[in-house]
Amino acid sequence: MTSTSQFGQLRHVCKCAVSFGGSFDLEMAEKRSYSERCEENSEPSHSGSKKQLSLKRKDPKPSCERFALVSQQDVDAAQKPIIPQNTQKSTDWSVCLFTSWLSQRNQCCPDDKCPEDILLADDHESLCKWLYLFASEIRKVDGTPYTPRSITQTFAGLQRHISETKSAAIRLVDPRNPVFKPLHKLLDRLYHDLHAQGIEATRRQSAIISRCDEDKLWETRVMGTDSPQALLPQLGTFSFVLKALL
Repeated sequence: MTSTSQFGQLRHVCKCAVSFGGSFDLEMAEKRSYSERCEENSEPSHSGSKKQLSLKRKDPKPSCERFALVSQQDVDAAQKPIIPQNTQKSTDWSVCLFTSWLSQRNQCCPDDKCPEDILLADDHESLCKWLYLFASEIRKVDGTPYTPRSITQTFAGLQRHISETKSAAIRLVDPRNPVFKPLHKLLDRLYHDLHAQGIEATRRQSAIISRCDEDKLWETRVMGTDSPQALLPQLGTFSFVLKALL
């Protein structure tokens, strides 16, 4: 754009010179202007030498410095599932409880010892037998029985331990597995007896919403019928009242 404007100005000056009777060689002026522009473009700039772009790629760093090498142990650790800390603690507690029961029972009954690797055994009938006895005999440190919720969490921890350790894991509480049917019946009977004794038999009932509180909800438009968001608290209150009546 700059060279074009300069050339236009030069033509204007030439025309003015011719109109005033002067002699001017327009062709020579155009050639001179073109040669001057070429010389200006070829001269280096005042800021320094021109930078030349190169398509050549720099030599990469050696592989031993550029890439991070991992061991087979790191690969095996990365393939393990991510387990929350509290879940892992629950699993460890369940296995520790089973190990403590197994050790005490083998000391008290040397003629009928439980195999130490029974949890990972392939004999499911034998596993069902020892889990049957485990559920019947476990007690707290003070001698009182565990609550149904604690027993359920214990068997869930044993299930996680078996699933994480064995490649072909089994389902201890699967009702479709007839091998563990005696264990399922025992747990149902055990939970029923514990509830009959008053262990974990109290129900936690939520506080009933008073008429005054309900009126405030309607006044503040927390409850209403004009939008789906306003209908949700109303449906929750209705289901709570219906459950209490039933």
